[in-house]
Order: sequence, then structure tokens, then C-alpha cells
Amino acid sequence: MTPFTSSIVEEKFNSYPDDMRKKLLELRELVYEVANNEESIENIEETLKWNEPSFITQYGSPLRVNWKKSKPYQYSMYFNQKIGTRLMLWIYDYAKQNDCIASELNCYIGNQQAHRFWEKEGYEVITSHFQKKLNKV
Repeated sequence: MTPFTSSIVEEKFNSYPDDMRKKLLELRELVYEVANNEESIENIEETLKWNEPSFITQYGSPLRVNWKKSKPYQYSMYFNQKIGTRLMLWIYDYAKQNDCIASELNCYIGNQQAHRFWEKEGYEVITSHFQKKLNKV
């Protein structure tokens, strides 16, 4: 495992339930594996952004991972271009090798730039996702 460079990030990972911590640590290793194999990425700063473990490169936009009590069976990765594109290629290869049949993601309605990106990546809109908040989180 890649050693933590930030004690607050390590504490955040340790705060997750065991099963989700394991999955999020795997995502963390994936981030470092992809970054180490990408010559243009010189350095990764590991920090918290919006109280979520975040990875920042010289390209500026952070990549974040997180789990929330409100969605106990789901963990998430949020990213912009560059490292995100390379991560997705790795994820596709990994998924194919493990007989996965599809990749799904959520994208906010108003984020038209992201919609164009995912459509260019071969994703199709197959449903609308609705949510009604019942309690404050």
C-alpha cells in the first residue's frame, strides 16, 4: 500500500466502515498506479476537499473518493479530465477481465460538459434518476 502523506487523509480512510474502506483503499491504489505510469503527472498531493479524500496533480482539478452514510452500499469517485480518462481506461480493462457486462455512472443534469464527455466515451443515457430527500443529512 502506498504510504499516506497526510494524517488527516489517513484518519478519514480509517473512519469508513471496513468493507467500504477496503474498496476505497483499492481506488486510492489505482490512482497512484495510474499516476505513476503517466509520465506527464509529476506529483500527487493527497488532501481533503469538501471533507473527502482528494488527489491533486499539477493539472489542478482534484480527483475525490468518498462514502456516505446516506448511501451505505455505494462509494464514489469524482474527477475531471487527464487522470480521470486514464483511470477509466484502467477500470474498463479490469472490468472486462472480471467479466463485467457494463459500466454505469451518475452525472448531474446541469453538467453539460460532463454529458458531452461521457457520450464521447460511448455512454448512453438509459434512464432518469430521481431523488426525494426525506431527512437532512
